[in-house]
Amino acid sequence: MTDEKLNITINSILEKFVDETIGENAEITYSQLANAELPEQIKGFLWLELDFAARRLLKNINSSQFDFSSDLLADGRREFAKQIIQTASLTRAEYLDLLQKATVLHFHYLSTPQRVLLEIIFEENSQEQLTPEIQSRLRYFSDYIYLIDVFLKYLEKKKVAAISATKFKKIISDIDRKIVSTYNETDFLDLLFPLYNIFALGNESEIPISILIGFLKEKDASEILISLQDLAHKGIETLSLQDMRLIFEGKSDEVFQNAIPVTPTPSQKSLAGEKPQPKSDAPIENEQAAQPMPASEQTEPSEKLEPQPPQVEPPLPIEPSPAAPLPNAEPPQSETLTESGALIEHAASSEDFSKIEICESEPQPDIDLTETEITEKSADDIEASPQEHQDADNLPENLSVPDQPKAEPVQPEDTESAALPDTQLENAIPAPIAEKNRSEMDAIASEVLAELSEIEPLLNQNESEEKASLEEKLFESIDDDAETNAEFILDDTDVPYEEKKEPDFDSDLSLLNKIETPPSAPIPSSEPTNEMTEEFFKAVIGEGKPRPTLKEPKPLPDLKTLIDEGKRKRFIRKLFRGNEYEYDDAIAEINKKKSWREASVFIDMEIFTRNKIDEDSSDAIYFTDIVFSRYN
Repeated sequence: MTDEKLNITINSILEKFVDETIGENAEITYSQLANAELPEQIKGFLWLELDFAARRLLKNINSSQFDFSSDLLADGRREFAKQIIQTASLTRAEYLDLLQKATVLHFHYLSTPQRVLLEIIFEENSQEQLTPEIQSRLRYFSDYIYLIDVFLKYLEKKKVAAISATKFKKIISDIDRKIVSTYNETDFLDLLFPLYNIFALGNESEIPISILIGFLKEKDASEILISLQDLAHKGIETLSLQDMRLIFEGKSDEVFQNAIPVTPTPSQKSLAGEKPQPKSDAPIENEQAAQPMPASEQTEPSEKLEPQPPQVEPPLPIEPSPAAPLPNAEPPQSETLTESGALIEHAASSEDFSKIEICESEPQPDIDLTETEITEKSADDIEASPQEHQDADNLPENLSVPDQPKAEPVQPEDTESAALPDTQLENAIPAPIAEKNRSEMDAIASEVLAELSEIEPLLNQNESEEKASLEEKLFESIDDDAETNAEFILDDTDVPYEEKKEPDFDSDLSLLNKIETPPSAPIPSSEPTNEMTEEFFKAVIGEGKPRPTLKEPKPLPDLKTLIDEGKRKRFIRKLFRGNEYEYDDAIAEINKKKSWREASVFIDMEIFTRNKIDEDSSDAIYFTDIVFSRYN
């Protein structure tokens, strides 16, 4: 599939979305979008953009009497924005611009989900993101839900306030690699359905092999990658779902024989691992060999000679001709969306994705999306450098959208047909997870989290020697898992330990993730306590031998130093009914608690229950997070 053909396919998909939503109308409303026949993932990107635009508008209201950007109004802005977007009405130009960016982002997410997740979650030059903000943004993703589910459970189990981009990238890759390694042939084909379905919307039953290679590289499917790279080297440009079935069955030679390959281009040779060779200017030594043989001299080939694949000269480079812009596209009239610097705009035009250029004030040109650029970077090459919102409110919680009828999941076609039905995958959950592997996934996730809780205290050791030893043990355990498949351990030990930072009070704290149980008690230290010192050394070390210097336990910080004056006033008002003395007494009691378990019991019984506070509220969760940070 040429670059021009790929552009045509993407524009064909976009035109279908336009016909099914705004049609020839001059504007479209929120309710019309909610009821439109669009993939749920694209709707999620649209809601995200509208919510941020509404909050930004509220925060930028100018008044000589009132400060609408005050942090005290953060909760009000958040709730008001959820109501405002339900009254949204977009002009045709605004909607077409937004829909195009969402479609391109959807295409990239289906092709390289790990990379897009990293781009969306972390801001430009941001090396750390708040856990509630990560949870909020992840809930806008509906495709490849197994990645989202397991990572959210990981966050719930860890109960960390923030996570670094490096660790996020490592854990997401580890989840993808380990889960996909358990898939059989049928599961893997089901996992490819969302990608094939998006091409089916553009009336294409085959996918560029470069896109498939990028998709499988993220999952470290080395055996299949070798077969695909070999086919790319031989000149195969696209593969159908039936071709992929044959490849999984070890019949890549049959795929090659059924295709009519063209001479591989330099980009295909590079993709297959071969460096392009420069053309030689040396004269041909045997001119006779370079001339075609006359028909009268041609003879039948010997039986010993194997048939060679047909070779054709590579076509001359063709400059893609721009397709016609979307009908009746007008420059956006509103500054709300074009000035927001939103996630979709960056994700659709980021250099890390492709060379797509999208004009904000002119009719939209063809999406300059090339099959080699899509997969040029693997997940291991990603740098956390997306341009995202730097708004104090961050991103919204899930919107209340009317339940939409889901399309039936597309079933595998008969092996004798390579065509895909012209339907879209609205279910967004791969069949291995949605149908038969949901229970297996829950079991795997539970096993992962159980093992993580056991090794978590060890992960926080700052001594380099102890950390190196721990990493060596975990890697040995993971190597054993690869052979026995008896356990499933997420490896998050090869990144530097980072101090947890308190989340901004103005950030969105997800109300969907209730902290039901306190973290596991820390593993007892290998160092003897003062009470058992004498007996310990007599029994283990013996008398008269030198004893190591015992480290004094690190004193717990005063909780008052962890809560600034602004947060203190807010907690008094929200959690203690305005009673300052009750707040001071509670803080003093918590300071006496020597463990998180004791402190959490006191908070539940003496603060939340006595004051009738919803423990799922953002203020309650934030207060609990601050207290928890005192013990870690």
